[in-house]
Amino acid sequence: MNEQIITIDNIKPFTDQCFDRENDKATRIVKGILDAKSPRISDISNAMEGNPDANYKTVQRFLDTNDPRENLHRLFNEDTEFIIGDPTEIHHPQAKKTKYVGKVGKDKKLGFWMLTLASPYKGRAIPFNFITY
Repeated sequence: MNEQIITIDNIKPFTDQCFDRENDKATRIVKGILDAKSPRISDISNAMEGNPDANYKTVQRFLDTNDPRENLHRLFNEDTEFIIGDPTEIHHPQAKKTKYVGKVGKDKKLGFWMLTLASPYKGRAIPFNFITY
């Protein structure tokens, strides 16, 4: 099986394009997101190299000083003929008292929908915005 391994070196050009400052932190966080396959800060910090507690604080501080949506908008290509929209159902069974969580899907499990908008670029879909509902 031929798996492509994503490394810090592969991610760095992407984060350099998206972020004006703290690019190295952004690179480590993006790698953590890809490795964790989860949007939860605790999962990301555990997947990052180093101390999970320090990583958790790093992610929180990064989010306090950066707006990921603003940075993702830089990837939007106005010359593209079309935009790709991907609605994804995200199950969140443990969030019984969370306001944004409702019942989704045929089986009415707890969760929410996320619509990711992406711009085609060199045969890939590059996300530039997302909306939860």
